[in-house]
Amino acid sequence: MDDYEEIEAAALAILREHGPLTDDSWAELLVAQGHGTFREMFDLVEGFESDEIGFFTDDRNLVVTGMLEGRILTHRLTQREIASDIVEATVELTAIAGLVQAEGDTTGFEIILAAPFTPQKVFDDRGFDDPEALEVGLLLPRGTLDGYIEGELIGLYVERGSVRLRRVTEATVDAVVVDRLRAQVPDGTPQYVDSVVWQLMYENPTAFRTATLPLRELFSHAGLEAAVDHVAREGTVNFLGSAVDDYDSDEAAVAARLVMLAEEVASSDEERRTTLIHDAITETPDAWNALVEPAAASVALHLIIRMDGGAEALAAIAEALVQADLGLAVGAAYWLRGKALEILEDPAEAERSFEKAIDHDPWFEPAILELATFKSLRGDAEGAISFLDRMETELGDELRDVVQNFVPQEHPELGRNDRCWCGSGRKYKVCHLGKSEATLHQRALWLYHKAGGYIIDGRGLAELEELARLRYPDSDDPLSEGFADPFAMDVLLFEGGYFADFLETYGNFLPADELNLAQQWLLNERSVYDIESVDPGVGVSIRDIRTGDRLSVAEKTASLQLQPGQFVCTRVVPIGEELEFYGGVELVYPTQRTDLIALLDRNPVPPEELVEFLSARFAPPRVVTKQGDPMVVCEATFELGEVGNIKRKLSRRYGASRSGTWHWTVDGSLFGVLELDGTTLRINAMSEPRFDEMVDAVREMAPQAKILSESRTDAADKLAEPREPSKPVEPDPEILAILDERIRQHEASWIHESIPALDGYTPTQAAADPTRRDDLIRLLASFPDTGQPGTMSPSRLRAALGLDDGSSFWKAQKR
Repeated sequence: MDDYEEIEAAALAILREHGPLTDDSWAELLVAQGHGTFREMFDLVEGFESDEIGFFTDDRNLVVTGMLEGRILTHRLTQREIASDIVEATVELTAIAGLVQAEGDTTGFEIILAAPFTPQKVFDDRGFDDPEALEVGLLLPRGTLDGYIEGELIGLYVERGSVRLRRVTEATVDAVVVDRLRAQVPDGTPQYVDSVVWQLMYENPTAFRTATLPLRELFSHAGLEAAVDHVAREGTVNFLGSAVDDYDSDEAAVAARLVMLAEEVASSDEERRTTLIHDAITETPDAWNALVEPAAASVALHLIIRMDGGAEALAAIAEALVQADLGLAVGAAYWLRGKALEILEDPAEAERSFEKAIDHDPWFEPAILELATFKSLRGDAEGAISFLDRMETELGDELRDVVQNFVPQEHPELGRNDRCWCGSGRKYKVCHLGKSEATLHQRALWLYHKAGGYIIDGRGLAELEELARLRYPDSDDPLSEGFADPFAMDVLLFEGGYFADFLETYGNFLPADELNLAQQWLLNERSVYDIESVDPGVGVSIRDIRTGDRLSVAEKTASLQLQPGQFVCTRVVPIGEELEFYGGVELVYPTQRTDLIALLDRNPVPPEELVEFLSARFAPPRVVTKQGDPMVVCEATFELGEVGNIKRKLSRRYGASRSGTWHWTVDGSLFGVLELDGTTLRINAMSEPRFDEMVDAVREMAPQAKILSESRTDAADKLAEPREPSKPVEPDPEILAILDERIRQHEASWIHESIPALDGYTPTQAAADPTRRDDLIRLLASFPDTGQPGTMSPSRLRAALGLDDGSSFWKAQKR
């Protein structure tokens, strides 16, 4: 076969000349030009992606760039769009907007997708709230929509191959367009909006040559309505979710049909439910055959389980589909029934449904994966692998990665009646033959993975994403961050209650020792611990701050990083004869300790508040002014042309100058500085509100002034800028003596002051209190002991407080 890029170019040229074409015809023309076999070319065109290509409702493909020349689509603006210069393109503009990407960035604006595919900062900078609700948008240059009002129309049109935007003052309802729209959308079959529009343009060369009402309004005139990017007859599209986007028309249609039916069933009484289901299946039995494709059944499932009463409705529909005897699609119906029963907390019957699913369709992979999961729940790694080996896709790879570590190892040197290798004294056949050799300690990770799968299966995903957003506010993919973060996942499982739900639903499937271990885990609350000693690579000795209990924890990884005197928040759980940390180890600052304990003492502990509290240390430093405004170094230079009477105006507003410099002060605080040098005026401020006020004042005083430069730099960034090292200066002995005297006076005062890090106690009080003395020693250990003049001396402070510098605890702090 030829070079791939060469074939792609040839495919595009063929479609331009001969389109619209079906996939078959397109592939045949490529074969006729000698580019490869029919199967190779069919696979290529079936997955061909280009912003220049569109397709019709009958799946024919065409190059749309030429056809769109001179066409215009309109959109009615909202106040949010005007304020942010972000315009929703879904449904009304996307048939043309795709050319923005095909033609390159020649328009001044770009296509953006919903969060998290577009960085949250883009939306934050524009003040665009709820970005998740945006499907496809146009990001316009700032100020593009200035002067527009809510409800006004804009038009997106193509001129000389480029996409442009203009104000629309007059729009019509084209009766021909309305009639053709309705004709292209048959009853019960949602259609892709862009396909409907492209086909209408192709078949009607005059359509959309002048501005019409927006597509949603035209759809309303035609008795249609749109949701996401599909359109259907009125009353049939409120079920549509973005999940249908990724599948072909048959898969999308059957998914949409199933979800629509489930919505109607969920909102109907028992008698009407039966009628609805019967009519939907018997009137169009062949339409349900596409459920044999796992993608169709999966997308329908994920949409239905979000509905109120969705699981009950799905169980009833799936049962009827099973009875309808749809051939291989019965396998998918049984799988849907099983998933509904799992949500309805009947896992035993669900498992039986999955078994029947592969009886009817032995290669229906979603059902195979479910049976492998049930084997895993029971601790049967070998059985799980036997199911996973039947799968051709990567659907079961994650489960395989876990269970393959627990597959029983064969011992060919032993006969069935020989003594078992483990030393139990029992015969091999009744002890370890065919059984995993993994200890309970090793299987604890397997148990934790099983519980995590309860969330990954669809329960709690929204909550996990929300926790991850609190922890990683700048992430483009917070859900993936949540899966990878042991703390966020553990908080959802335990404080969020999902681990208890998992045990209630699936506890009977777990091996007895794993169930007992899991029940013990539920009794172990998260707490705050003081690291008292560390044996690197082996474990740590800790004290529970809330109870005073002292524990020894086997912890190989964390013990390599933790230091005596640190505080951590974690869960300490039993595993066999040992205790271990589970669910992440979060460092706690001494100043956080009291508030964190108060939070953990609440019943129940709010998961969001806990994650937000312990994620505060990841937040970037925030430098603010005395008034609470973000501190920003703002500078501007004006050329006045002529000074005139501006000096007098500046003095009236900011007070008398000092050698051509004015200081703007309010209640003793310096708000800004203005310096006049000839006809050049420089202004400086440490916050943007003050700076903007000063700039406006200068423009008012000197309208002729021209701004030569302006800069705004975040104070934190300014402080982080590298600086030239200063040259050492030999200190003056008299100054050193004064500094030493002053710092000793400060130390004498400090030991009697209330210190936040000591929960408000003074160092003198903490030294006299055995329960707080360790905190004081820890605090003093954090002070640098440089011996330089002008710095507090930890050694002098310890001596003044009567602390033993030779104690083992103090030596541990110094290490």
